[in-house]
Amino acid sequence: MEIYEHNKLYGETPPENPAPSARRRAWPIAAALIAALLCAVLATVCACRAARPKEQTADGEAYRTAFAAARPSVAVVSCDGKAGSGVVYAIRGGVTYVITNHHVVENAAMADVRFGEREEAREGAVVGFDAYHDIALLAVTGAFGTPAEIGDTPAAGQRVLALGNNLGYGIAAFEGIVSRTDRMLYVKDKDKNVPVFAVTCPVNAGMSGGGAFTLDGKLAGINTYQTNTVESGTRPVDGTSYIVPAAIAELIAQRILHDGTGGQIEKIEVTGRTDSGYRNIGIECTGLYFRAAFDSEGLRIDWVNPVAPDVRGGELRAGDRITRIGGLAVTAQTELHAVFAQCLRYRDTTGEDTQTGEPLVLQLSRDGQTVEITYECKRLAYGQ
Repeated sequence: MEIYEHNKLYGETPPENPAPSARRRAWPIAAALIAALLCAVLATVCACRAARPKEQTADGEAYRTAFAAARPSVAVVSCDGKAGSGVVYAIRGGVTYVITNHHVVENAAMADVRFGEREEAREGAVVGFDAYHDIALLAVTGAFGTPAEIGDTPAAGQRVLALGNNLGYGIAAFEGIVSRTDRMLYVKDKDKNVPVFAVTCPVNAGMSGGGAFTLDGKLAGINTYQTNTVESGTRPVDGTSYIVPAAIAELIAQRILHDGTGGQIEKIEVTGRTDSGYRNIGIECTGLYFRAAFDSEGLRIDWVNPVAPDVRGGELRAGDRITRIGGLAVTAQTELHAVFAQCLRYRDTTGEDTQTGEPLVLQLSRDGQTVEITYECKRLAYGQ
């Protein structure tokens, strides 16, 4: 009927008994082919749907296994009415050491730590902290939980689980991927730039100080920041959380235990900047008396402290390219958190004769020549 109406619209009258056209004779064949194609498509869809539960089961089993492995290493921390989290770092001499965020226990000497949601809270003493990296260490008398196994910084795209005291209701896990491994995050209220890696896992209130774990159950880092809005709160942001790499958190915990100061640890001060350089990131090594930024060829010194003390092997010069810091080879692809972690392994020992270990050597490329600068800094034994 439709074809006749179409023809009438254009002033054409069909024959009373039209002979079957070639097109009409071909229609049954085309219909059969279309039916066969639809059957094939339906069969494929059904097969995919049948296979999908198996894939989901495999993923679910991986998450369950990772959660079960990581859960005994995560604690609930509360301090001055603030809910937070912690990660069991070590059990030594009848004392359990727990890593948390400095902002969770800031200005406090003690915090309550709960290793199981139905267990009683126990007092944890603040052994020391590093406010810049937002890491603190608590000590609880007794042996509780399971020390986390420290892993490497995961690769971009790798799946992770973030565990913590979600909204103060107890330990929960959120899955996501690592979205970026090299990020200098500007923390506005503290006016600082810190080295982190980014994940798509939520880090909600109460999860600060908890752990981000890879699916093999290893600690990748400490949950610290979440971006909710940008541009003065006018643009909402989803799925953007930041983690302090485990390598940095571990070195800070080791330094706290070594120094035993009860406050800010002593270290080579390294701070980040975002005002120049390739990738828009740079560093200022106060303890090493220079400032540098990444460009397309590597890490280049752009400023030297004019009152820097004498160092063996020569002098620092603006324009020198850093090719090695201690045990770390530096290239244009080196990530900032690796530079920070390397510098945390050393401490300025000027005037001290009780420190042992290898000195810090800075290797530079200058006009095609290699120059080595030796500092009065020693690498402590735990940094080997």
